[in-house]
Amino acid sequence: MAQWFGESWGAPACEEDEHAPTPIGEPCARCREPILIGHQGLIMPAFGAERDPYAIAYHLDCYLQSVLPHGPDCSRCRGMEMNEHEPDCAYRSRGERCDCLPPLLGPGDTR
Repeated sequence: MAQWFGESWGAPACEEDEHAPTPIGEPCARCREPILIGHQGLIMPAFGAERDPYAIAYHLDCYLQSVLPHGPDCSRCRGMEMNEHEPDCAYRSRGERCDCLPPLLGPGDTR
């Protein structure tokens, strides 16, 4: 069962008995950045062929980005996985809006 850490964000998953200590210094399973004091997120069970069950931690935003629908019009990731962006892309290197692809065109914009 998943556990959550940090301050509650009011979701049904934030039941007090599922609250866990923040896994400070552990890398986020999505962005690989360390989890720090004050971060919010989820700790999920994981299973692999080479090892016993273990736990992986996600920043809340990283987890939500992995499960919420998005596509080519998503200005943050442009519908691409992080490793598909150029190494120096703002999305890949800092989690900001993508700057390695041409800007998205707005309605009626044909540049």
